[in-house]
Amino acid sequence: MNNTQRNLDLVTIFAEWPAIAITHNYNGNSESLQGIFDNPGDMAVNDMIESSGPTITLKTADIGNITRGSNFTINSITYYIKRKYPDDNGITIYELSKTDS
Repeated sequence: MNNTQRNLDLVTIFAEWPAIAITHNYNGNSESLQGIFDNPGDMAVNDMIESSGPTITLKTADIGNITRGSNFTINSITYYIKRKYPDDNGITIYELSKTDS
């Protein structure tokens, strides 16, 4: 897949999924991004409770200013980066936490 096809696929994905406005806060600055926010919470799996924290999915091309000290404001709630999951297909997923730890 070439870059043009990949970019068209990402435009389609972000248009079809419920992409929302996300404010990225960094080094005293902020910027608006569009991303896919998922907050599944707790779920039962094989009689055990599995907990999954919130995540945001962003286009990798849009994350140039995101660093370890960054945070995001989503629906008036501040979230901090817990883990980063980049891929080779043009998206990056961030696992988030409401605490900075």
